[in-house]
Amino acid sequence: VGAGGDYANLDALVMDATNTLIAPWYQEDPELVVICGRQLLADKYFPLVNQEQPNTEALAADLIISQKRIGNLPAVRVPYFPADALLITRMDNLSIYWQEDTHRRHMVENAKRDRIENYESINEDYVVEDYACGCLVENIELLAVKPTEPKTKAALLNSDDDIKAFAGALVEAVKVAAAPAEPAADTEVKAPEEAPADDKAKGGK
Repeated sequence: VGAGGDYANLDALVMDATNTLIAPWYQEDPELVVICGRQLLADKYFPLVNQEQPNTEALAADLIISQKRIGNLPAVRVPYFPADALLITRMDNLSIYWQEDTHRRHMVENAKRDRIENYESINEDYVVEDYACGCLVENIELLAVKPTEPKTKAALLNSDDDIKAFAGALVEAVKVAAAPAEPAADTEVKAPEEAPADDKAKGGK
């Protein structure tokens, strides 16, 4: 995930997994969530806070972080969840079942160790109710972001010259568009037309 990877960011990964790995009748379920660990959320939101920014942008970053969404789905952070994996499903799709009358408890006073030892056991299962309503994405590798090289003084001067040239061309274009076009002067000299032959004869009389 990252520049040069299969996905540009985690949002694209979650959207594609939802559209391809979850059954079509669950893809539009509004109860879908993304279960992940702290590390993935930190990797997603760290670039937003790791920079100097004005108050308005800092407020927008705080608002985005408070939403805690990945791929337009709510993100649920679970302690000790694998750092390179995420699970997309409904919360009620994950269940715990225990067998009745299987809870056993035994307490022993261990004077040799100056303590009371407690032994408990129960038959319980962790169940995924419907595998079609979820998918697990593992081995997520976040590619390192290449730092942008600072512009040299010569590059900054060249960019300033380009901006000035563009601004000058833009001003000239505005002037041309605002000034009405003047009709071109007719500089062609026309030769005097000769009188008709009848008029010449009348004038001779």
